[in-house]
Amino acid sequence: MTHTRSTLIVLFIAALACPAAIAQPPVLFFDANTQDENDDAWENSGSAGGAVPQTDDRPILEEGTVEVAGMSFFTKYYTVPDSHAVFANDEPLDDAPVVFLESWTWGSLVRINGGRFPGEAEEHHMYGIHSNAPEETQTMRVMLPFDAEDWGWIDNVNIMQTAIGIREDHESIADTGLDLGQGVWRFMHVAFESGIAVTFYLDGEETGEVPSEVTFDPKHPMNLHALFANSAGESVQACNCSAVNFKLWDRWLSADEINADIAQTVGGAAVEAIDKLATTWGQVKYDQ
Repeated sequence: MTHTRSTLIVLFIAALACPAAIAQPPVLFFDANTQDENDDAWENSGSAGGAVPQTDDRPILEEGTVEVAGMSFFTKYYTVPDSHAVFANDEPLDDAPVVFLESWTWGSLVRINGGRFPGEAEEHHMYGIHSNAPEETQTMRVMLPFDAEDWGWIDNVNIMQTAIGIREDHESIADTGLDLGQGVWRFMHVAFESGIAVTFYLDGEETGEVPSEVTFDPKHPMNLHALFANSAGESVQACNCSAVNFKLWDRWLSADEINADIAQTVGGAAVEAIDKLATTWGQVKYDQ
């Protein structure tokens, strides 16, 4: 943890001194800190704009101190109380974000709170984004294990492009290293370089890389979103978890850029190192 903490401090200072060190703004940035407790949609602060509506109900908006990667800071976050409380749209909406992807990077500051909710028939989902054209569907989704004793790790990162007939399920911890643990906050990133590889990160450290034959077509609009789930229609498979944010970039990010994004998130509120080795930092925002 000491190495990770030192890396974050150095990157944060570098971000203040050199704007080029700050990760580029994402196209999707669902940040709980922008939300009020009565909001029935999650606003996108990213460059694509728009918002994703709640389904049957919305997650609970909470606030408190988050401890992650050797740091602690006060923030808002959403917690899913049951399998129907998610943000998602199963059909294109005028207000929902539309993004066009080839290579991309997805990230979240997330905590897995438990196994699947009672009554869920299949694995539970943390995140999904899809295009709506049936013959040209592109999909990325993150799933958690079906078996209750396995909760705490990512069971599958699924990437699919039906137009070229390729689906990949990256479901081996030996390959991805995505063991988030139980009841702890983690930064998770998945960087996809179209047709080349998928690289996985926890708290800014690479945990695995898998070659990929999937290619995304940037002409297909990605306009179906699911935050804490796979889709509105499958919200009974919601993730039993909490999240400060969900982010998506329309480009592959390097490890340095991913760590710069983490440093920005940690620096976005008053921050104090858990062991009091860091001082309070000021606020850093994305340039819009």
